Amino acid sequence: ATVLFVYCLFVGAAGTADSISRERREGTLGLLFLTNLNSAEIVAGKVFSHGLALMYSLLAVFPILALPVLIGGITFGQFWRTVLALVGGLFFAIAAGFTASSVCVRQFPAIALATGLALAWSLGLMGAAEVLRKSGLPISTTNYVAGFSPLHTLLAANESVRMLRQSQYWFSLAAVLGLSWTWLALAAWRTGRSWRDRPKP
Repeated sequence: ATVLFVYCLFVGAAGTADSISRERREGTLGLLFLTNLNSAEIVAGKVFSHGLALMYSLLAVFPILALPVLIGGITFGQFWRTVLALVGGLFFAIAAGFTASSVCVRQFPAIALATGLALAWSLGLMGAAEVLRKSGLPISTTNYVAGFSPLHTLLAANESVRMLRQSQYWFSLAAVLGLSWTWLALAAWRTGRSWRDRPKP
């Protein structure tokens, strides 16, 4: 599950980082606005076209993750919470990729920004929560800060971690999904504002 989580962050961010920036770089983004589509519908269409291919590769591994349920290593609830955490992590990385793609024009800066944003947000919030915990803040406050990290969602899905409860898992999952939708809304707003930009010679 940890290896799949890292895979979701890298592939989800890098696979969608050049979706909008390529249209801007080639000067074809304005052609999409000649139709009846708005910026939100364009971004939604690109999310489904790029996200479904990434989701299929993730779904292919879920039966292997279910083998410990039959053997008796983990519970059925832990398996499904891990599956939802991985799907939320992939959606989070896709949203980070579209956010970077709406800001950047060139391919390499967009991929670097997307992967850096996904990794820095996932690991940075966990590190910040640990620093706050060592500074003397209550555990409830530090868990609230870490709840916006998709890595915290994956860790909270494990029943063997006694410091984390199921209520924190559902809060973290909702926070990560809400943050992902916010980033997609920001990407749609940025796309609607920047489609008139002409490519630099």
